[in-house]
Amino acid sequence: MVGMRLQASGTSRCAGWPPGGPPERADTVTILAPPRLRCVAGVLRRSTLNRGRALQAEGCAERLDLDFLRWVWRYPAQSRPRLDALIEQHLHLRVVEVTSRRQAWALLDRVTSS
Repeated sequence: MVGMRLQASGTSRCAGWPPGGPPERADTVTILAPPRLRCVAGVLRRSTLNRGRALQAEGCAERLDLDFLRWVWRYPAQSRPRLDALIEQHLHLRVVEVTSRRQAWALLDRVTSS
């Protein structure tokens, strides 16, 4: 796929993985990494379109705050390196980085047709 980065990455146990099990049970990590401007625009669009809707769990108000926007904007520089460091500890993992919707749909087509 054009623009998709595949790389072998890093081993050892570590904390901080999402629910669903430790990385030893996975062979591939898919990272959705659209450009930061697209991420911020998506946050603003969803916040505007969903204003007043009860989409969140009870007691969790839908709100847009500057801290969240800062986190989204700074993610590539501040949070992504931590994710990459966790992945590098597991040599058996293949990393697929998807940077566009076209790549995401192509990956989904490839995975579901296998």
